[in-house]
Amino acid sequence: MGDFNYPDICWMSNSAKSIRSNRFLTGLADNFIVQKVGEATRGTAILDLVLTNVDDLVSGVEVEGSLGASDHALLKFTIQWKGAAKHTRTQFLDFKKADFIKLREVLGETPWTVILKGKGVHDGWEFVKREIVKAQLQAIPMRRKHGRCLKKPG
Repeated sequence: MGDFNYPDICWMSNSAKSIRSNRFLTGLADNFIVQKVGEATRGTAILDLVLTNVDDLVSGVEVEGSLGASDHALLKFTIQWKGAAKHTRTQFLDFKKADFIKLREVLGETPWTVILKGKGVHDGWEFVKREIVKAQLQAIPMRRKHGRCLKKPG
């Protein structure tokens, strides 16, 4: 939300006269962003905008009087947000408790030269990556993030 100062944009037809304003409109459209102010905020132009990428997130946009001697109008709107605390189930490799000797042993048992011979770069990389992940699972314990709740819109 703020003063974007594009006086030549017609928000009803989503068009503009200047190249700069057309680029702004294209950027909004390319990112699925909508503008929620429907009446003039300075003179006859809509300069103060409320932008959102979730149309139902912002509602009840009203243009009210001005603050002090400002020639801009005040905007009043509601953000519809129901945040629910959800515990994260994110896990990560706990390198502090890793068994690096076992990791070396597991990776050392693989006959790399024999297996990778004749493979292309892509196939060879996919094999190496798969073997490293398997070895990690055997030698490095997983740990959950604790004590933090993530708030996600619900």
